[in-house]
Amino acid sequence: MDYNTINPYICVAQNSILLNSCNIATRKIPNYELLYVEKGRFELVYNKISYVCEEGTILLLHPEVEHSINLMGIDVGQPHIHFYLRYEDYSKRFLDPLQNRDYSAQRKKESDELSELLPSPIVSVSDKNRFLSVFYKLIEEFQSHQKQSTLSIRAQMLYLLDMILPTISKTASRRIFAMTEIEAIKNFIDANCQSNLSLKTLQAHFFFGTSFMEQKFKDKYGISIMRYYKRSKMEKAKNLLERPNVTVTLVSEYLSFSSTTVFSRAFKNMYGISPQQFQKEFRKKNSVGK
Repeated sequence: MDYNTINPYICVAQNSILLNSCNIATRKIPNYELLYVEKGRFELVYNKISYVCEEGTILLLHPEVEHSINLMGIDVGQPHIHFYLRYEDYSKRFLDPLQNRDYSAQRKKESDELSELLPSPIVSVSDKNRFLSVFYKLIEEFQSHQKQSTLSIRAQMLYLLDMILPTISKTASRRIFAMTEIEAIKNFIDANCQSNLSLKTLQAHFFFGTSFMEQKFKDKYGISIMRYYKRSKMEKAKNLLERPNVTVTLVSEYLSFSSTTVFSRAFKNMYGISPQQFQKEFRKKNSVGK
């Protein structure tokens, strides 16, 4: 991708609040959406993968990627910017998809040039305060200029893109694997350890070779990806077994084991004790003195 050809056109830039009863059904948008979770939290199902987006999360949603937003019983503040990477004749015809749900047949769609550079919708920046300062200034200026994408607004959009786009070498195989991406893999495992994950699952999600991911992950955390995944799953099991009225069978099913026997074997291999015995000893210990 040639960064020199980027000439962003902003279509929508506004502060908005999603009320707790207003989930966004599965949709696709024709351009990019840069969104900040100002307050609240929600579940984003993006390309069939679930993400819990907390207050402070920065998201970049890509064109023509299926996604939905499920609120968690609280209002969500979500200032956002819709933009094209380059100005085209069709750019001005875009309307906010929340207000015009039948746009797809009327408007040309932007090709997704950033999917390989930023495969995850969650992005990180080195100077978040500076990022948010420019982000809010762009929205304010856009609203005060009759919602026109002025040169000043485009310059601010370029600055935001410069902060979120990773440094990419000319040879794809020598891409810089940023620490934030390694942390993203760890966070993804932590958030989805109850599911059946594999290196192929992570490769499809993060767009990196399995050997490359394994090496970088081990360099940072001193443990292989799959060993960390198994440990994370077992730690989740321990936490669940410590809860009242939770059975071993229920934990086994929740953590996607094929049977209670398989779960018990994996638990004992990790901790040297069966989950039944662990639960019995935990409850006995915590009942003393009551």
